[in-house]
Amino acid sequence: MSLAKTAFVSRYGLHATFRKDKSAIAQIQPGKVDFMVNSHYHYDHASGNAAFGLESVIVAHESIRRRLMEGREAGANFPGHPDAS
Repeated sequence: MSLAKTAFVSRYGLHATFRKDKSAIAQIQPGKVDFMVNSHYHYDHASGNAAFGLESVIVAHESIRRRLMEGREAGANFPGHPDAS
């Protein structure tokens, strides 16, 4: 995990882990997380996106976005963002 101003980058993406990370970040730097970086689309790296809701900008390669929108990862549930169309 790396912090840069209010940006948050993590190699870990399980939903439960991100909730804990979000809580820890709030203790250090109150306020919303402005950016998240998805290194790739595997659920263990990207399923934590949901913990931040619509408050953060997710930075990723377009192929990652496409795969998440399609729910292509086995066992993943990545509903599309309503403004992404």
